[in-house]
Amino acid sequence: MSMLKEREPRVCKGCGSTFYPTYPSSKTQSCSKSCGTKGYYKDIPPEERSRDKARRWNGGRTHRRGYVMVLVPDHHSIGSHTQRKYVLEHRLVMEQKLGRPLEPHENVHHINGVRDDNRPENLELWTRPQPPGVRAEETRHCETCTCD
Repeated sequence: MSMLKEREPRVCKGCGSTFYPTYPSSKTQSCSKSCGTKGYYKDIPPEERSRDKARRWNGGRTHRRGYVMVLVPDHHSIGSHTQRKYVLEHRLVMEQKLGRPLEPHENVHHINGVRDDNRPENLELWTRPQPPGVRAEETRHCETCTCD
């Protein structure tokens, strides 16, 4: 008489097929990893699968190197060829303040140096000529510019 426990057939929660678990004592309820994921999401109603219901969802805001990034999948600076969907929040605030998109040579500077303080009054528009880091109002359009 064998001391081994017989493997009993089970029905997969993902695809509904019959399978035999690798180990008789395992509690697996699916025939594969992909079916396990399907079975898991099958039990969750669609209205609860959205991002805002996820355990770690924080409203589409994240931090990267001290800066706040905001989820904006249809922003003009994001090309269709990229996977990136986040935009720096201080650039969005400056665009709203100016009422136009920022140019590639324009940079947003935090006056108090705190990277996640994105209040409009704490942000300054800088341009990036040579040398970098010059306030936009201190630069001229060209060498002979007299339109001040």
